[in-house]
Amino acid sequence: MPDRNADYLIIGGGIAGTTAAETIRSRDKDGSIVIVSAEPYPLYSRIMLSKRGFFLGQIPEDRIWLKTKEWYKQNDILLLAERSAVSLETKEQTITLDDGEIIEYKKLLLAVGSRPNKLNIPGTEKNGIYSMYTLNDARKIIGSANTAKKAVVAGGGFIAFEMCDLLRKKGLEVTLIMRKDKLWSKTLDDNGWHIIEQAILAGGVKLIKNDGAAEILGDSAVAAIKTKNGNETQCDLFIAGIGINCPTEPFMSAGISCDKGIITNEYLETNVSNIWAAGDAAEFFDTMTAEKTQTINWANAQGQGRIAGINMTGGRELFQMTTSFTSGGFGITIATVGNIYPTPPFETDCQKPTENNFTQTISKNGKISGAILINNNKEISAITQKISGTINAKM
Repeated sequence: MPDRNADYLIIGGGIAGTTAAETIRSRDKDGSIVIVSAEPYPLYSRIMLSKRGFFLGQIPEDRIWLKTKEWYKQNDILLLAERSAVSLETKEQTITLDDGEIIEYKKLLLAVGSRPNKLNIPGTEKNGIYSMYTLNDARKIIGSANTAKKAVVAGGGFIAFEMCDLLRKKGLEVTLIMRKDKLWSKTLDDNGWHIIEQAILAGGVKLIKNDGAAEILGDSAVAAIKTKNGNETQCDLFIAGIGINCPTEPFMSAGISCDKGIITNEYLETNVSNIWAAGDAAEFFDTMTAEKTQTINWANAQGQGRIAGINMTGGRELFQMTTSFTSGGFGITIATVGNIYPTPPFETDCQKPTENNFTQTISKNGKISGAILINNNKEISAITQKISGTINAKM
């Protein structure tokens, strides 16, 4: 027998799950809604954690909160914090949580988000080793950075870029270890990387290319990072930004189709009736590119949460949205629009770069799927329209 029943059960208390709950409540005033969240907190802005205002203490911490505990009560939404799903029974329509509680659902949304890839090297148990993902992660990194002198960051994307900038602003010596010869190596053109690299170097960061962390040296705390190529770099703070993965295990074993994420159609429905997925974990069918896509950004997760909430309450609405993400550091801004990692083969086209501006579009079958912009945010709207309208790729 189940311990609890829910008309709408949402696994994941982030922006996708919370937006879905809010949308459901606006359309169904009486149905019971339960959110299961691994976080101990109500919804907060995760994207602010690696931004200058929060990290450098320029804004108060309470600015990150997007929902209060009272909001859940006022909307008759039960938030089960610090809990996670460990198994799913699709026939019985039940979810078992990590504390053994069984919840029976009528409609289920899997908005489980993503999690940082773990380093599988000796020494990860030492103090001073972090990933930047949750509020608690950010608090620990900020506390450590207040006393640390030297930091090493490993990674090839936005988290690595932003953390290097923020640690330099805190006065630390910073070394960035990259597995390839540039950030965003799967897509970014060399001309675009040149602008970013020059900004990073001018900001005082040492770059180690085509290498990776092999061992964390030190006694109880990190003292140095040894790389696969044999380099040793001293540090008292190490941040791993080596990508993310989605926690699909409990759902795949129950028969939910999964690949990199939880596979859905354009309505965010999984292959099992009464189960939807949204947010970072959703590998959805993108009608604009006619292929399955996994888009990891805040706006996408929020948009999918809204569509999932509509469709879980009897609607039938496509998810069709082109989102963008903007990051800043070292005096430059970097923006991505749409899907910059379509399934190969794909084509890239670059406008003639200037000294500090760069635009690169990524196309699939003659249609733009995404773009990378450096110091060129004014182009975001036009490119978004081109992607949404599937206009011919040539700009």
